[in-house]
Amino acid sequence: MFPTTDRTRRHLGVALFFTLCIFPTLAVLGGSLWLARPAHVEDCQRELSRRLGLAVKLEQVTYPLPGVTLLAGFTVADPETGEQLLSTRLLEVHKNGNTWHVKAEQPEVPAGAVVRLRDWLDRLLRSPEADHPRVVLVAGDVTFHDGDHSQTFTDVSGWYEPLPAGARAGARFRLAGEADAELASVELTRNRQTSPPATRIELKAPTPLPCEFVGAGADWKQWVGGGSTFRGLLIWTNSGQGWEADIRGLLSGVDLYRLVSGRFPHQLSGLSDVALTRVRIRDGRLEEAEGQLAAGPGVVSGSLLIALAESLGMPLAEDSPALHPAGREPAAGALAWPSPDQIFQYEQLSLKFKAAARQLDLRGGIPQSPGVVFLAPRGPLLREPANVQPVTGLVRALVPSNGVEVPLTRETDLLLGLLPVGKTTVASPMPPAGTNRLRVTPE
Repeated sequence: MFPTTDRTRRHLGVALFFTLCIFPTLAVLGGSLWLARPAHVEDCQRELSRRLGLAVKLEQVTYPLPGVTLLAGFTVADPETGEQLLSTRLLEVHKNGNTWHVKAEQPEVPAGAVVRLRDWLDRLLRSPEADHPRVVLVAGDVTFHDGDHSQTFTDVSGWYEPLPAGARAGARFRLAGEADAELASVELTRNRQTSPPATRIELKAPTPLPCEFVGAGADWKQWVGGGSTFRGLLIWTNSGQGWEADIRGLLSGVDLYRLVSGRFPHQLSGLSDVALTRVRIRDGRLEEAEGQLAAGPGVVSGSLLIALAESLGMPLAEDSPALHPAGREPAAGALAWPSPDQIFQYEQLSLKFKAAARQLDLRGGIPQSPGVVFLAPRGPLLREPANVQPVTGLVRALVPSNGVEVPLTRETDLLLGLLPVGKTTVASPMPPAGTNRLRVTPE
């Protein structure tokens, strides 16, 4: 130690105080004010938008700790339409080695944005892996909003990982309130080793998931009702020729009234389960399907029974008391034919189906009544056909007409666009106005 005077010690103390306390504090404060300025937030928005290929908006950017960034009011939208795709109250980002760790608080996703997010991830997976580092995401709870209805998923985690032959991303989650349920998962993989390169999306749902939040792009609520669920395996693939889907699993809670009566001139009600052994969809058209539909109790109109009998070769149980008016026992050997506006109650509807190559194989699936499709309290209503039927017979059954060919209506256009049928052309010469027909020709 060297000798110092009291005055010197005071000067040294003041100098140290300014050097170690005041100046660092002012530097941190000044840096914070500089980083919090609107121009810095806009710089971060532009950089994130460029990297993600989406329109990013931020309310605030802060750096509470070295290497930690907080993004408040984080939202992303489609850069062309401005449609919001995702929002989260706070996003915490930090880097550990070669991995970026992201924690999202209360993220929310409009249900209609699921398809756009899927396509964005597909584009992200297609880009060179050097442009995107490895990312690990923890989101806790994620809420999907669909109009006045919402669904929350918990224990949500995700990842993005560049690979030598492509890239992959995925997430695991479970429904809110089902803490003991097995985690569902979705994984997206881009494989550049195939020719052409292909994207694969695999959804594994070991427990039932709401259909409206699973079937990306499909209006499940309009087709099968808002309470339907899916459990099983769903795989989408895209090799540059459009999306293809393979489905195996169980659709539960399908509303037959919404599926049939809400679109076609027949009455059919009841909740059904559809066990899907194999379903293949390509470019929005069903290429093949195999499974079994089971429903009951419910009601069915005579018009639908007659249409199925005439167009799909499914014979009416004409000798069954169930087709005769209640309270009136049929005479021995008497046959019955329902009127179109007659309504029948059924206890069981079970139909095994296999559709492929424009053919439809239908079999009854009621164990105690072999060959029966509709079983009423007083006996069978409808039986399985004796032979394989053309798929166009289903179109004629659902949208009946007096002609032989398929009627040209909004409903048939919908069905012919979905089912595995041949090419459709307008019949020539044209029939009178109001009686247009479609002719189905082999591909």
